[in-house]
Amino acid sequence: MTKNTPPVLRVEDVSVKFVRRTGTRKFFGIGEKEIFTAVNRVSFDVPAGKTVGLVGESGCGKSTLGRAILRLQSIDSGKIFCGDEEISRFPGARMPLPLRRKIQMIFQNPYASLNPRQTVFNILSEPLEIHFPKMTVRERADEVVALLEQVGLNADHRLRYPHEFSGGQRQRIAIARALAVKPELIVCDEPVSALDVSVQAQIVALLKKIQAATGVAYLFVAHDLAVVEDLSDFVLVMRRGEIVERGTPQEVYGSPKADYTKMLLAAVPRV
Repeated sequence: MTKNTPPVLRVEDVSVKFVRRTGTRKFFGIGEKEIFTAVNRVSFDVPAGKTVGLVGESGCGKSTLGRAILRLQSIDSGKIFCGDEEISRFPGARMPLPLRRKIQMIFQNPYASLNPRQTVFNILSEPLEIHFPKMTVRERADEVVALLEQVGLNADHRLRYPHEFSGGQRQRIAIARALAVKPELIVCDEPVSALDVSVQAQIVALLKKIQAATGVAYLFVAHDLAVVEDLSDFVLVMRRGEIVERGTPQEVYGSPKADYTKMLLAAVPRV
């Protein structure tokens, strides 16, 4: 990225709030209202072709932030930019397709995020039909095979259904779906947390290989500090909706400044 090139993603003072009811009568929908701030004035950039790791314990707001970036969750204040274009001004369902194509997502649970009634071919060809309507049927079929091979699967897998695959294979299909529209950024929401340790390493290696080949940027959301350290060029540590520390992996892991970061690192099991 040159000095004058905007980052692929820019988040400026973004806050997300929810209204929840408290007290013993909350189950009847008539309890006292309370404002809960899930994300509080968060700002950061994701440079083109780089990986920014967002780490924090469960419930800290990192997945809410990821959904807000995808416009799957409304924000209460702040701005979100994709390149020079402000995407936060669009309601999620009305975001223009050219902008929608630039940012894709890999969800935590690969089985829940894939339609069990569709074959792998249909899962991968659907985004091609939507975003590349001029592509012929033959071209789409060839592109599906190319996507499968890109994520370590083969052409024979295209006619199978999601339940016929292992968890790691399903996540490879989800990665292929995200890559289908040639995005500039992929938000990876805990993409390896539901997988075995050995499979986690394979998926992380695959993501690195894809980034090297395509130049796609990642916002990698996780609670596993080791995975974030291995994959990221820059690390953000989140607590209670706020970024409490940021820096390179060497800075954050080698000489953490925030007490919360020190606590997280101290909690990592030692072998």
